[in-house]
Amino acid sequence: LALSPDGKRVAGSGSPGNACLVYDLEAKKELFALRGHTNAVHVIAFTPDGSQILTGGADRSLRLWDAATGKEAGTLGTHSGYV
Repeated sequence: LALSPDGKRVAGSGSPGNACLVYDLEAKKELFALRGHTNAVHVIAFTPDGSQILTGGADRSLRLWDAATGKEAGTLGTHSGYV
């Protein structure tokens, strides 16, 4: 799990399909799913300004996401082991 710096959103993994789900805590609803990893998501973090989310997983990739839209902003390469 990762909590946004403003405390209004939370992101969590463990959902089916290797996605990371982002929730609005005030509205108590799911905002979107971050889909792109081909295996389980192991780590999640918001950037200090809350504008992006970084995920890493068993597919050996790190991915950046726009925290407002859920759109993938880029992949930070493939690593030799699980992230």
